[in-house]
Amino acid sequence: MQTARRTVIVLALLVTPLFAVDNDQFAAEFEGARPVLWKDYEALYHDFVGCIAGIEPTRLTHSFCAQLDERRGHMLFDALKQAVRSNGASPQKQKFCAAHVTKIVIDQNAVEGGTIAAYMIDFQLRGGAGAYGADLPHTYLGKIVYDALVKISPCKRG
Repeated sequence: MQTARRTVIVLALLVTPLFAVDNDQFAAEFEGARPVLWKDYEALYHDFVGCIAGIEPTRLTHSFCAQLDERRGHMLFDALKQAVRSNGASPQKQKFCAAHVTKIVIDQNAVEGGTIAAYMIDFQLRGGAGAYGADLPHTYLGKIVYDALVKISPCKRG
């Protein structure tokens, strides 16, 4: 029992710093793409869902919801831009090969890019914390989008 507990602790110590270093790649602003932590996006996301569902109509007015949707779209597109940039500059072995996503960023198609980023985040988290666990609040949206793209569209080695 003690050996198993020590093994889990050692593995946790080995994995956590690697994850944190990887997440730091998404901490810098790049070509106007601002880094956003999950904890900062999550509150906005909950209000956005409230706008769709018509919850709290006195607080979540049409005007407020339109501004919220625009802000959310920018955050998501910025996350996609960071993922694409990191994919091109990353020394990591795992990269994604999604030419259409790269073209969306090059063409500055914020609407389609934001929609794709939202789907990537939903796919990666699946309604919970996903593989990030307790680190999710301090994980950048760009990292979550990047990880989803690597999982969905990895480059073939060979």
